[in-house]
Amino acid sequence: YQGRTRPAAPSLPRESERFSAAVECLLRYVDAPSSALLEEARGLLAEANYRIYRVENRYLVLRERGEERRGWGTYVFNLEAHNRLLVAVPDPLASHGLLESAVDLFTALNARCLAVPGQTREQGPFGPFHLFHRHAGQENVLQVRGYSPELTRALSGSRRTAADTEPPKPESSLWVKSRLPLGLDLKRLEQLVGTYSLRWESPPLANPRRDVSRTGFAELFLNPEGLRRLTFSALLDK
Repeated sequence: YQGRTRPAAPSLPRESERFSAAVECLLRYVDAPSSALLEEARGLLAEANYRIYRVENRYLVLRERGEERRGWGTYVFNLEAHNRLLVAVPDPLASHGLLESAVDLFTALNARCLAVPGQTREQGPFGPFHLFHRHAGQENVLQVRGYSPELTRALSGSRRTAADTEPPKPESSLWVKSRLPLGLDLKRLEQLVGTYSLRWESPPLANPRRDVSRTGFAELFLNPEGLRRLTFSALLDK
């Protein structure tokens, strides 16, 4: 992960096309593995400056090639997934430990895919993070977010005043657009992160991926206690 200091470099149309085609190949590969599909995906990704790494003989990890990376992100396919859920982390630096907790959640839910942008600044509709969402997150997305002071005030509906010393302490919350993602088990989620409020509405925050999703899109906001609980739960599962 590369941070917030600069926006991700824009991708060329050909690179976007190759990346999208490779993701489609790998989604088919997860369902029905074949060497032909994997090699086709490798070739397509090479044209988009990506490589495939096999980890623990269970995960396929897509990372940019070379030392001069453009902030396009890291993407993971779970070859032993029990569902089609995409776990995404739009802003991994929003809270301490958020990225690690999101990876733990991806593993504990045995989700099919994980998406982490290389830069938190907007990539645009043809950036890899958004393209990956489009292909791998068909109405089955869980975005994981942490709290910043500004985000806490926005979700609580409160405004900052001169007398404010700190924003109100937030509770963990799950916001759902229309219906739950099919791969998300609420009881299992509570076991992992502890108690949270369930809101059948969209949070008052701009989100381009939510805007283009009709249903099956959820956003999980974790407070520090929820992040610690998730880390501890993941350790117990191992």
